[in-house]
Amino acid sequence: MEDKIFIGSGKQIKTKTGFEFLSQSICIEDANPYIKEAKNGKHYLNFSAVPKKNVDQYGNTHYLAINQDYKKDVEKVEEEKPQKEIDEEELNNNNCVEQEDDYINPDDIPF
Repeated sequence: MEDKIFIGSGKQIKTKTGFEFLSQSICIEDANPYIKEAKNGKHYLNFSAVPKKNVDQYGNTHYLAINQDYKKDVEKVEEEKPQKEIDEEELNNNNCVEQEDDYINPDDIPF
């Protein structure tokens, strides 16, 4: 199994009305080497939100990682700027500071 490149984390949120969604935070410094320019001139980041085995101390239920197929496309970028690869237990010790989630009122969600 290939090592994962973690770029953030997220929480499964369920509102009082039963609406569920993922609230996610991406560490820009960790993700930046994997942002790729497409033919249309726009920039994209391909990543997956994966359920964690256990909820962490911040209540995060998911981790965000670069898609493995996409990772192969950016090997040149990795050679230029090596990316630290960490396992799930090290997520709490990353360089990005967790920010408190702002309250999201379900009535403000447009769908």
